[in-house]
Formats: sequence, C-alpha cells, structure tokens
Amino acid sequence: MGTIGYIRLKKDQSIDEATTEAFNQHDVDQIVSGDDPLSVVQSMADGQTLVVNSLSDFSCGLNSLLLVLAAISERHIKLISIHEPWLDLDPKKYQWHKLFQGLAQFNSRILSERTKIALAKKRDSGCKLGRPQGSKVISDQSLRQGLQLYREHAMSVREICEKLHLNVRSFYRYIKEQQAIG
Repeated sequence: MGTIGYIRLKKDQSIDEATTEAFNQHDVDQIVSGDDPLSVVQSMADGQTLVVNSLSDFSCGLNSLLLVLAAISERHIKLISIHEPWLDLDPKKYQWHKLFQGLAQFNSRILSERTKIALAKKRDSGCKLGRPQGSKVISDQSLRQGLQLYREHAMSVREICEKLHLNVRSFYRYIKEQQAIG
C-alpha cells in the first residue's frame, strides 16, 4: 500500500521545496498533480493513503469536495491534509463532526480568498472600490441650502431632505457639525 501526494498546480508552476518536504514527512511514494482529484481517488487502491497540500488544492468548491470525500470513504482511503491538520481522516475512525466543522471553515476560507482575489483584480484594473461618493460641490450646496431652511424653521428636517435629496442622518450630522463650529 503506497501513499500518494496530490497537488493542483497552475500552468507553468512547479512544486515548491516546502510542499515537497511536507510530502516527504508523510512518506509520500508518488506525487500526482492534475485538475481532477476525483479521477486520482478513483485510480487509488482500497486502503491507500492520500496526502493533499490543502483542501483548496483538492477542490474548488464544497460540492466537488463532497463528491471526492464520498469516493474516499467508499474506497477506505486515509486522507491527510498538510494545511488543515484537523483533517486526518482514517477510514477506521472517521469523525464526521470534525469533518463538517472543518468543511464549514474551508467553505468560508474559499469564499474569502475568492472575494479578495476579485477585489484585487478590480483594484489592479483601476476600479474604485467602496461606496461611491456623491458630488462634493452639489452636496455642499444642498447642505448649506438645507441648513438655511432649517434655521428659518421653514420646513421640517424630513421635508428639507426630501426636497434637496439629502440623507436625513447626514443632514443631522451636518447640523451638529455646524452648531459645534459656531
């Protein structure tokens, strides 16, 4: 029975020394890479051990991960993840509560990583992120007009904000700032 190491590599990427060393610590006999971890699992003999660098290498989403884990369970394969030490699935003593707790963490981490990557791409392409700011000149004029109406007691705050298209909370904040100034 051999131990197989699996890693998903991007184009023009090779296995780094740290990963190779980690695989060696787990007595990996053969390192396999590719896009389809399910086919790797299906090619393994019952009772073998599969060492993965990370679940994110092993699967790009929760659904595909569950399919692979089902195949691992059917074949009584021991699964070890280097970056998720909580994941040491021995077919003789599967601890499903730990698995599902870890899967929730995995899913959260994957979503976070994808969001950060997408935001970085947007930033790199020159897109401004965050809440769009209104026109400073227009909003300053509107706030000053609103303050004048407020001081004249001509309208209620809500009416002023509706007429001038201002946010009520922003207008109250502006009134408070102006009262503090003078």
